Amino acid sequence: MRCDILIIGAGPAGLTAAMYSARANMKTVVAEKLASGGQLAQIPVIENYPGAGKIGGFDLAEQFKAQAVRLGAEIISAAVLDIEPLESGRFNVRTSGESIDAGAVIIATGAKKSKLGIEGEKELTGSGVSYCATCDGNFFKGLDTAVIGGTPTALEDAIYLSALCGKVYLIYRSSEDIDKAKAEGEIPDNIVLMPDTVATKINGMFSVEGLDVSHKDGQNETLAVSGVFVSIGTEPVVGFAPSGVRLDSKGYIITNDLATDVPGIFAAGDVVSGNMKQVVVAASDGAKASEKARLYAKKHRA
Repeated sequence: MRCDILIIGAGPAGLTAAMYSARANMKTVVAEKLASGGQLAQIPVIENYPGAGKIGGFDLAEQFKAQAVRLGAEIISAAVLDIEPLESGRFNVRTSGESIDAGAVIIATGAKKSKLGIEGEKELTGSGVSYCATCDGNFFKGLDTAVIGGTPTALEDAIYLSALCGKVYLIYRSSEDIDKAKAEGEIPDNIVLMPDTVATKINGMFSVEGLDVSHKDGQNETLAVSGVFVSIGTEPVVGFAPSGVRLDSKGYIITNDLATDVPGIFAAGDVVSGNMKQVVVAASDGAKASEKARLYAKKHRA
């Protein structure tokens, strides 16, 4: 397959880039290994995307996708394996399906939820282990649950679950955000704070039946919970990027006005270092990256 612009990732950044590139009469292909929409599709309600009012994340993602396709972008189901810059200035992109000859590349793969890597996590994901409290909290009404993480999102998840569940154990090593919320009386009574604590194993055969934790003083404990929500942050999806694409200490792509250090490769959205993780920011990046990619690809159409 040959195209002017290959966009990797079909989240808000990638689909917006596809809209702008296709409207500019550039042959545009979007490669996405999972479902379109990225993390946006997993958010129950979006209220801060301009002009959309209150809308489900999945519904908004479908609107992004439909508009990109209507304007002429092609979306293929494929995982990108590696990108090879060619002497001509174009790129040979190897995917799980076919190789793609692209004039320019936009990386818009976003970030995925970080995993704990403990026993029982993988086996019970979807059976009591979740990475999205607002998506799955309703399944645990009246039940005791645990949230693992000291991030602001972990605290938000615990507060959200406290309105649905029995006890909510918030397990973390340390967190200034949680300490501040506690001092200001913002922690609901049914949230049990467990600082200096580490989760070591998730128990259960077919569903979560308990969570083993280890405290700083060396004491171990098993919490009788039915759900475990992991909220320890995200990690960028950039394993396929060529070595010339510079990354920050956390693995996010360092750009200069959305251009990477490899001419012809651009980045947009959550995968970009320092970016605010918001749909409107990702969409803005996609629009800007598409214009830069268009100008580069026009010079390398031959």
